[in-house]
Amino acid sequence: MILKGRYESRGDDGAVRLAGTHIGGQFRCTATITSPIGPTLVADGMVTAGDIIVRGTHEGAGPLGAIRLQEARCGGQLLLEPRFPGDVVPPSWLVLDGITYQGVPGTTLGDKDPVKAWIELLAHQTLAYAAQPWQYLASQWRAAGHDGEARRILIAQQDDRRDRVVPYASHLRWRRAVSGLSRLLTGYGYQSWRSLIVLSVLVAVSMLLSIGFGPVSCGPTARAQTGLAWAVPIIFSGIDTTCTPTHLWLTIGSWLIHAAGWVFVTLFVTGFTGIIRKSHD
Repeated sequence: MILKGRYESRGDDGAVRLAGTHIGGQFRCTATITSPIGPTLVADGMVTAGDIIVRGTHEGAGPLGAIRLQEARCGGQLLLEPRFPGDVVPPSWLVLDGITYQGVPGTTLGDKDPVKAWIELLAHQTLAYAAQPWQYLASQWRAAGHDGEARRILIAQQDDRRDRVVPYASHLRWRRAVSGLSRLLTGYGYQSWRSLIVLSVLVAVSMLLSIGFGPVSCGPTARAQTGLAWAVPIIFSGIDTTCTPTHLWLTIGSWLIHAAGWVFVTLFVTGFTGIIRKSHD
C-alpha cells in the first residue's frame, strides 16, 4: 500500500486513519499531510506483512501526537523518515507504545549514530514515556549481536523514566536521588564496573591513610593490609588486631571506609547479578 498525494483535515481525530488495517505487503507513506489540531497519520493496531516506511511531510498537532503507530505489527523493517515544516522536528509527535517489527529500525532524524538517533527520538519526541518501545528496540539490537548498543538503550530508558515518570514532588525527591546514584555508580545495573572503580579508589585512599597514619609499631606491610581490610569487607575478618588505629579520627574514618566498602561491594554484586536492573524495571 502506497499513500501519496496531499491530505488535509480540520478535525482532531486524524487526517489519515488506518487504525486496525491489515496490509498484505509493505506500507509506504510519502504523502503531504496537514492536520492543524489532530494527528496526521493514525495507524494504531495496523498489521503489515512487510515494511512500514513513513516519509512525506507531516504537519500535525494536538494531544494525540502527529504520527501514531501504537500496537502496530510490522512484518518487516520499521523506517521513520518524516519531514516537518521548516525542517524543525516538533516535540511529542510520535506514539510507538506496543509496536513490533523485524530487525534494527531506521530513521533519518537526529544524529548519524543510529542508536543515538533512536534514543533522542524515544526520549524527546514520543508523546509519553513507555517501557515497551525501549525494551523492544534493545532486544532487536541484542538479536543483531550488538550487546553494547542494547545496554546504551536500556540505560537511556532509565534516564527517560527518571525524567518523565519519577515525580518532582518535594517529598519524593529521594526517589530521584536514589535513581541518580544508581545511574552514577552502576549505570542502573548495566555497568556494574563503575562501582568497582569507586571501590578501587576507596581501597587506595584507605591504604594510604593506614600507611601514613597507622601505629608505628606495625610495619608498612601490616598497615597496608589493615587499610585494605577496612575498605574490602570480605577480608575484614583477617585484620591484624594489633595494628588498629590509635587516633580517634582515624578510627572513625576506618568505620566510614568500612561502611562505604560494604555499599560498593553490594552494588557491584547486585548489579552483576541483575538485581538492580530488575528493581528499576
